[in-house]
Amino acid sequence: DRLTKVDPLTELLNRRGMRLQIEGEMSRASRLGTRFGLLWLDIDWFKEINDRFGHGVGDQALLAVANLIRASLRPYDSASRWGGDEFLILLPSTDAASLQALGERIRLRVAEADLGVAGNDALRLSVSIGAYYCQPGETLDSLLHMADKALYAAKAAGRDRVCIVSDSLEDAE
Repeated sequence: DRLTKVDPLTELLNRRGMRLQIEGEMSRASRLGTRFGLLWLDIDWFKEINDRFGHGVGDQALLAVANLIRASLRPYDSASRWGGDEFLILLPSTDAASLQALGERIRLRVAEADLGVAGNDALRLSVSIGAYYCQPGETLDSLLHMADKALYAAKAAGRDRVCIVSDSLEDAE
């Protein structure tokens, strides 16, 4: 059961495991009338890291980001490697300000981390983060769509930033 829900490299949830977590949180939020947040992270220029340093270093970068995410979360938050170089974080019982603050904290930790790999080259990473403050009653597809739009807004605004959306993309900060 664990193997079907956990990413073997990062030991975070995989896509299937996270979908189950989100569905459970959607049900809880609907029942209690609460909201929750999603953070969708993408490692900036990850293809270039693999191309320049090799896939082994790319794996080290994925592990480093996963560990920084894990160290930033509350005990009841959930993190996943959504696929490739993307991570999705579920934040139950949160508000928009806390969602933004956690996104910024993770972004800064990643930017400040010196992975010290690949010989004399210091590998520095940055992440773009889309944040979505979910509404009760939304479908899984709609909230993932909004979080994805927030991520693309962060990339379009220059990468290495957090873009939060609460109800529509017009609210992007």
